Amino acid sequence: MGWITDQLRRVAKLESLEHENPPSALDDSSPSQSVWVRLQNGIQQDAEEFRRSGGECKLDHVSDNQVRLLNSGAGIAAVITADLDAKTIEYRYEAERDSIAVPEQGILTIRRHGKPEQLYSADQPVSPEQARRMILEPALFPDLPTDQAVA
Repeated sequence: MGWITDQLRRVAKLESLEHENPPSALDDSSPSQSVWVRLQNGIQQDAEEFRRSGGECKLDHVSDNQVRLLNSGAGIAAVITADLDAKTIEYRYEAERDSIAVPEQGILTIRRHGKPEQLYSADQPVSPEQARRMILEPALFPDLPTDQAVA
């Protein structure tokens, strides 16, 4: 059995699951919106956990499609902006002081891979937790070397 057969079985399984579990009313509104809301909720939980462990950060909901997390101790902010029409989530970093170096910006895409839609980075699927970690680590843990930040 080759990979074509494997893929056809996966497609048949997904179609079968869709018939058994029809989409809810929430799914009809905007699957991309659901991805964005889940990401925001996770960022909120991560910020709360960071504060509970003694870190200094503030999360602002700038608009319906933008949040800003500031790590005041490190002087770095992560600004996360969703463009749901384009199915993208862009993140960039801002220095709060002149002497702070910040990483380059990044982008996640929202794609349908079966049901529901999910996040992708550089054409690789990422879980919501992986996406949050990718976005927040440079702001919350700027002193960690990159190779240790991912481990």
